[in-house]
Amino acid sequence: MKRTLAILLLLSMAVLGTGCGLLTEESKGKAEADKPKEPKVAKITFGDYPEDDSIKGLIKTRSHFGDDEDISLSFKLPKGQKLDTKILKIKVLKQPGEKLIEEFTTDELDPSWKGLKLEFTSNNDFHGFYDPGKYKIQVLRGEDLLAEGTLTIVEQ
Repeated sequence: MKRTLAILLLLSMAVLGTGCGLLTEESKGKAEADKPKEPKVAKITFGDYPEDDSIKGLIKTRSHFGDDEDISLSFKLPKGQKLDTKILKIKVLKQPGEKLIEEFTTDELDPSWKGLKLEFTSNNDFHGFYDPGKYKIQVLRGEDLLAEGTLTIVEQ
């Protein structure tokens, strides 16, 4: 009888210990799920390129542009990431359907940069981009998507 009681006690402790282990693992998973996650793809901000180079970002940021306005973009990579390349590819996709309108590369960049500020259009450079509508802009390092954002072109 004592032997049976001892075996039951050991089994109970094993089950209880296993259960506690599961709760601990579950708690760790929940804690990690509650942490805010860094986005894998940076969000592009659009606006006007400042005349003063000491200004870090863009001025007059917005997502709607007239069909005769110049457009600049800016993005900052998630913490700890760098461009890690000298050349980036920029894609302009017409929404809906993501039809490729334009694709071009940047001039040589410093690979240690943690983001980019770039005036990427003037209305003489793009054919079909200044048609009214919604567009998605993507910045790629090789085939890896680094940043994206959407903007709308309206008639003025």
